[in-house]
Amino acid sequence: MVKKAVKKTVKAAPKATKKVSNKAAKKVVGKSIAKKAVKKAPKKAAKKTVKRSNKKAVKKGKATVTITTQVLGEAPREHHFVLNDGRVLKSVQELADSLEDMATEVFDHHVNPMRNDFATWVEDVFEERSLARDLRETRNRIETRIKLLQRLVDEVLRQK
Repeated sequence: MVKKAVKKTVKAAPKATKKVSNKAAKKVVGKSIAKKAVKKAPKKAAKKTVKRSNKKAVKKGKATVTITTQVLGEAPREHHFVLNDGRVLKSVQELADSLEDMATEVFDHHVNPMRNDFATWVEDVFEERSLARDLRETRNRIETRIKLLQRLVDEVLRQK
């Protein structure tokens, strides 16, 4: 009698829940426990479909890609360089131009024996390790500007 009741409950359950119901029904002693197992199973199946639909939504989402590896390019807004005097630099070219009239105090704030903020910015944002290494060797505005301008000219010639 119990086996017939369990079979009827299992047949009435949706296909996704039959496996769960069969496992639960094998362990069942009475009819009421089998019904509880069948009632709990659809919730588990519903959770699985929700998770799958979320994954599909993520795959269809749009992504924006910003290329920052070019020396001639502009850094993303969140990676602009803010000088000690408040000026904002968006590219390596702007850095080279600003070095022409930059105050010595501002340059010394960013480049000193302890650190070189310009080299760190070029390496981290533009991923130009060789240029950053060259900038770390410089100690004044003129040398730094010369290194930057040489690299910019090299990049322009490479693109031709």
